[in-house]
Amino acid sequence: AELVRLETDTVRQMHVHDRLEFLRKKIVTLAHDLLQFDHFAIWLLEAETQRLELVMSTGLAEGAQDIQLFAAREGSGISGFVAATGRSYICHDASKDKRYIRGLDAPGSSLTTPLMMNDRVIGVFNVESSKVGAFSEDDRHFAEIFSRYVAMALHMLNLLVVERIATSETTTGRMADVLEEPLNDLVVEATWLKEQAATDPVMLRHVERIQRDIDAMRRRI
Repeated sequence: AELVRLETDTVRQMHVHDRLEFLRKKIVTLAHDLLQFDHFAIWLLEAETQRLELVMSTGLAEGAQDIQLFAAREGSGISGFVAATGRSYICHDASKDKRYIRGLDAPGSSLTTPLMMNDRVIGVFNVESSKVGAFSEDDRHFAEIFSRYVAMALHMLNLLVVERIATSETTTGRMADVLEEPLNDLVVEATWLKEQAATDPVMLRHVERIQRDIDAMRRRI
């Protein structure tokens, strides 16, 4: 429940990066306190390309975040397999599992669960351990429950991003409509002034600057 308690009014004011960091801190704390998971990564699935994008991680080996993964049964490790099938996966011994791709400097085992939203895979939650056989069926069960709430929290953040973009577009459109008439008037007046200042180089420079400022205002709006 804590994962989806996002204090909407506070979060709405944050930029995308700040929102993810806000959620990351919650996930890190809860994963450690509730599940004793200290090394994990969360990947989100890009629907068009089927590429898995790392959005947050903690305690992983340097370079692990640079791995290119896709939702595929073969060739993209355990995370790719879980994203493609929607089924969680326990790797009991990383040294003997062909699907395993290194996440720790001294890997032992891993647990990977899908992030599901409305029966659709939107990403994966991958936990690593340096111990062989570190994860049990109970760990799988609790990780699956945890993953549902991670998916809900990420979905809520996404909705807030969409809401903010839509609000900004509406506000900008209204402002552009309101300013269009006075800007057009300024163009007409500046054109008249330019004709009157044709024989005055100093005045002409001032009028041309006004015209450039009008163009700049249009672009910025």
